Amino acid sequence: MTQGKKTILIVDDIPDIREELVYMLKEHGYHVEQADDGARALKVFTTQTIDLLVTDILMPVMDGIELTVAAKELVPGLKVILISGGGRQVKGSSDFDYLETSKLLTNPNYVLKKPFQPEEFLSVVDSLFA
Repeated sequence: MTQGKKTILIVDDIPDIREELVYMLKEHGYHVEQADDGARALKVFTTQTIDLLVTDILMPVMDGIELTVAAKELVPGLKVILISGGGRQVKGSSDFDYLETSKLLTNPNYVLKKPFQPEEFLSVVDSLFA
């Protein structure tokens, strides 16, 4: 499925991950913007119409939770995919689930735990535009 008219913003502080996602999406026909932290990503919203935000949760400067909340204020109804390799552990709490808490705070369309398969990622993205 190609979605040349849809613009996706990829936000991740790890260049290899960000660049791989950008490459996959461009090959799949999407227009893609990118940023390496939440603060830079918010600036993209002032110059581009973003249809989907794909953001890592744990990043310096502004994390994915803060970014998602701020972006949804700018673009009500924004589609969001949170991605993360796990999360911080709360000392003394073995049952704290950072990804689940992030979901509750941001109400994303999907949460994908790294590492995920390229096919799974593209399937989730395509499903949001179906």
